Amino acid sequence: MFLATNHSRAYSVVVVDDTFVASAENASDSDTTALKHGQASAQIQLPYIGWSPYSGIPIDAQAVREFLAFQMSCHIDEIARLKATTMETKTVSDRVSRVEADSSNCGRPTATIFGLGNYSKTQIVPIVRKFLSLEAVHEIDADQFDWPLVKRTTKDTSPQPREFESYDAWFVAGYHHTHAGIALHALKAYSYAVVEKPLATTMHDLNALERTIASAPMSKLFACYQRRYSVMNRWISADLPRLMECPRHYHCIVYETPLPDLHWYRWPNSGSRLVSNGCHWLDHFMSLNDYAKPELLTAERRQSGDYLVTAVLANRAEFTMILTDCGSEFLGVRDHVEIRAGNRTVRISDQANYHAETSARVLRRRIVKPSESYDAMYGEICRRIVQGLPGDSLSSLRSARAILDLEASL
Repeated sequence: MFLATNHSRAYSVVVVDDTFVASAENASDSDTTALKHGQASAQIQLPYIGWSPYSGIPIDAQAVREFLAFQMSCHIDEIARLKATTMETKTVSDRVSRVEADSSNCGRPTATIFGLGNYSKTQIVPIVRKFLSLEAVHEIDADQFDWPLVKRTTKDTSPQPREFESYDAWFVAGYHHTHAGIALHALKAYSYAVVEKPLATTMHDLNALERTIASAPMSKLFACYQRRYSVMNRWISADLPRLMECPRHYHCIVYETPLPDLHWYRWPNSGSRLVSNGCHWLDHFMSLNDYAKPELLTAERRQSGDYLVTAVLANRAEFTMILTDCGSEFLGVRDHVEIRAGNRTVRISDQANYHAETSARVLRRRIVKPSESYDAMYGEICRRIVQGLPGDSLSSLRSARAILDLEASL
C-alpha cells in the first residue's frame, strides 16, 4: 500500500518516495498500538497532497506508517485475496534522461536554460535564440519539451547541471531554491549566470554568490529584475531632481492574484510572497537610489494576510509597500507606485501608465506595454553577453540581502 501524493489517475507508472510505501504482507499482524494511532491520524488530513521532493515539506515517517497500517487493517480481506500476486517494484535513484541534439551555434555564444515553464517559453527563449545558440534545456517535466522552439535542442530532465556541461551563459528559471546553486556552478566555471528572482532563498546561498563575484576579475551575474530595464527609469531620471540633491522616496500598493493551495510558490523552499514577488518593488526602489545601504528594515504581516514593509536607506530614502492578495482578480497583478523627490512626483500604474508632475505643471505622460521591460531586459543582457561585458555590480545584490533580512524578521 502506498500514498501517491502528486500524480494523475491516468498514470500507468507511479514513482513515490519510499517513506510513503508499506508492505501489505503482514497487514493482519499489524501493531495494535499503531492501528489505534493510525485510526486517530486517519481522521485528519495528512499534509502530503501535492507533496514534491523539491518542496521542503518534511515527512513524518511514523505518522505515515500508522496511517498506512490503519488503512491496511480496513482492507485485510482484500489484501488476503491478493497475496498470491506480487507487484513488481523498482528502487529508483535517478530518473533523469538526456536526449542530445546536433549543435549548430554558428560561432555564437552558447546557452542553456533551466526551467521551461510558461515564463521561459514566452519571455526568455524567443529573445535568447536571437542572440545566442541555445544548446540545451533542462526541465524535470518532460511533457514541456513538446514545443517547437526547442525541437532541435538537447533536452535534459536533470534539475541540476551535469559535470560535463559547459556553456557561455546559463539562464536559471526553475524552482526558487535551485537558483543560487546553479548560478554558482556557472560562475565558478567563468560563465555568465542569468538568474530569475529571487537570486537566493537563504542567506547562506546569497553569501556564497557574493563571495564568488567578489573573487572574480569581472562580475558575470545578471539578476532578472525587469524594472531595472524599463524605459521609465530614463524618464524618472529626467523628471526628478538629481539623486545627489535629494533621495527618491518610493511608496507602492501591490495586488497579487491569490495562489492555488498546492502552487509551488507556497512551498517552504520557495519562501514567502516577499521573497517570491515583493522583491521586485524593493529592488526598483534601491536601484533608483543607487543601491544605498539599508539602515532600517521592517516587515509585518497583518491579520488580513497583507504584508506591510518599510525601509530606510543610508541616503535617507524611504520605502513603503503594502503587498496584498485581497481584492478583484479581474486584471491579474496590479500595482500603483509613487516616487517622490523634492517638489516632484512620479506615478506609475500597472507598469504601463507613467505620469510626472511638479507643484505647478505636468511634466510627462506616457503609456507603454507592460511587457516592454522584459524585452528590454533580455535583449540588453544578451547583448552584453555577446560583447563580453560585465554583469551586475556587487552592490546591486543589496536588495536581495534586504529581502532576506525582511523575511527573517517575519
